[in-house]
Amino acid sequence: SSTFLATDLNGKLIFDTVQGPELLSTVTATGSVRTIGAEGLSNRSHYTVFLLTRGKSTGNAMELRFNGDQDNNYDSRRFEEYRLSGGSQNAGQFTINDTGTTTSEFYRFEIANISTLRKQINWNGTMAASSSVFTGSGAWKNEANAISAIQFAGGGGNFLINSKLWVYASKD
Repeated sequence: SSTFLATDLNGKLIFDTVQGPELLSTVTATGSVRTIGAEGLSNRSHYTVFLLTRGKSTGNAMELRFNGDQDNNYDSRRFEEYRLSGGSQNAGQFTINDTGTTTSEFYRFEIANISTLRKQINWNGTMAASSSVFTGSGAWKNEANAISAIQFAGGGGNFLINSKLWVYASKD
């Protein structure tokens, strides 16, 4: 960790640490895999997740679940080129896009993780097969538990070798 010299609220010089996000997990697919995810995540109030796929074995849409929950606890809206492309209420997962692909994709997800609130999520990304920008937002309707696992699925296909997931979290 890095430290720097700063002043506190009283004007005294102090050594402080950088308050940026902390890398919690990096996962790389070592072969063709049905899912890619991170488990055993520490309880933090905010996650930033990056997903780089090297393609999928079939051109199906991508899905996201928290804590292995497959019940109808996911509400979301999806947009392609900022036009509504789909959405669902009481679904068994988030559907990230409606346009499946076998080419590379890159997404960024911002996830609020306050255990007593619905978990809010926003995402944006793109794929090699399309010049479109994909965005979305939603809520996981679990107010009792914090997120401890994030899992992406290929929607019927497998993620190809060297697909990669990074999970960053706030310090609190």
